Amino acid sequence: MTGVFQFFFLFSRLPTCIQDIDMAKRARSRIKLLCVEIKMNEEASKIVIDLAKELISFVSSQESNWKTAYFRFHINGSNYGSNGSYEISESIKLFDPFEDESFFDTMNTQGKKLHNILSKKSEPFIVMLLTIDHSGNYKVLFENKDADKWKISKANGGTGVPNT
Repeated sequence: MTGVFQFFFLFSRLPTCIQDIDMAKRARSRIKLLCVEIKMNEEASKIVIDLAKELISFVSSQESNWKTAYFRFHINGSNYGSNGSYEISESIKLFDPFEDESFFDTMNTQGKKLHNILSKKSEPFIVMLLTIDHSGNYKVLFENKDADKWKISKANGGTGVPNT
């Protein structure tokens, strides 16, 4: 086992209307798990969908012409945090944790909930990476061994895109 758990959530399009609960329920029923090392229950699936919708909403509010967005959540005991970036044209923009405090609060709260739920069923993840494109297609990767996996940074020659 490499320590990486993957889920690919395939939709024709993720519901972008946050208020459309019925549409979200229909979308959740179409989730196809292509790699199932961790069993996702309905509560965990809902959190992943909520994370994806929040990421779409946030990035769309920052830039209408974004291509792909990345959100990385890491947790180790009571220590946790997150960061992210998105692609526009030929550049990468990093999320600003000071300007976007509300977004990070929401995403970190949901990330901790997901960690707690999945930890009851299998080995807990320490890093989660959510990648989503402008069409709403997304994938979630979980790592349970390497705390440095999928770092998002422009420091020391980084591009701002996680290496998957």
